[in-house]
Amino acid sequence: MLKKRNLFLLFIGSLAFVFILINLGGLKKYIILGNWKGANVSENGNSVKTDWSKVKFTFDLNGQYTYTNPSEYVEQGKYKIDKNMLITSPLNIENEEQRSVEIIQLRLNSLILRMNDSGNEIILQLKRS
Repeated sequence: MLKKRNLFLLFIGSLAFVFILINLGGLKKYIILGNWKGANVSENGNSVKTDWSKVKFTFDLNGQYTYTNPSEYVEQGKYKIDKNMLITSPLNIENEEQRSVEIIQLRLNSLILRMNDSGNEIILQLKRS
């Protein structure tokens, strides 16, 4: 009986530890790794119609990212995650400043970002590719 109780407490403790890591952003830097493609974009709550699967992000373990948009514009640079913010610094564009977007949701198969474009709220939904 005591062994079952200890195993149960160990399980609950491990589960709580993982939950805390996820909420503190400790696992975000690993969950975001890999290839993502666009699924949907909305501007000020209105869906924007286009083929969003042409929007692509790749995040590497070494802090490098690549972004491609539907018009085949390619941006490469460094990224970091600070709490719920994704901060990018393009390296292939002269005089480009660091940008920050809010991570609304980051799960194993979905990533949702909130951006502000001249006062317009842009929500970008991505799925793992």
